[in-house]
Amino acid sequence: RLLVADSGNHRLLVFSPDLKLVQTIGAEGKEPGQFVRPADVALDGQGRLIVADAGNSRVQILDKDGKPLQVIGDPKGGEADGQFRNPAKVATDENGHIIVTDVGNHRLQVFDREGKHVFTLANRTGPMPIELVKPDKEGKKSPKNWERTDPGQFNEPGGILYDRGLKRLFVANGCNCRCEELDYDSSTGELK
Repeated sequence: RLLVADSGNHRLLVFSPDLKLVQTIGAEGKEPGQFVRPADVALDGQGRLIVADAGNSRVQILDKDGKPLQVIGDPKGGEADGQFRNPAKVATDENGHIIVTDVGNHRLQVFDREGKHVFTLANRTGPMPIELVKPDKEGKKSPKNWERTDPGQFNEPGGILYDRGLKRLFVANGCNCRCEELDYDSSTGELK
């Protein structure tokens, strides 16, 4: 099957191998099984659909037919572990971990197959103080250490790919205009 997150129409589309539409899942809304701008969908080893429900600041787990099983996160968003601000992409590993790019919080989060939070790799500088974002009176920009440009610092991380053979996670580090390669331990869900 080919799975498509049809963000603008608030739904998932399922196509057959010959690209015929075979199923439409969801509609716009906040209830389990409904979406607001779903950004990505992945399959886990059990055939479940893992959906980055960006507009609802959550991740949803659905069975293979689209029936809602679990919701991770809070529709109001948040910064605590297990909460999101615009989850953009999802990936799974061979042990059932769910890996999520949490764009608005500048971090990656990992959950076990039951949806329990197990690890966060966060932007080490934290939120950027507003006084460092604006140029000063002389027109100088913020200091280098606040530009989130050293390896492992995220600035709106986007796409994600887990390579099972290499045990590496590749992350499109959005506003830093680069790809990060991270060591990933699929037995624990830890990143470095």
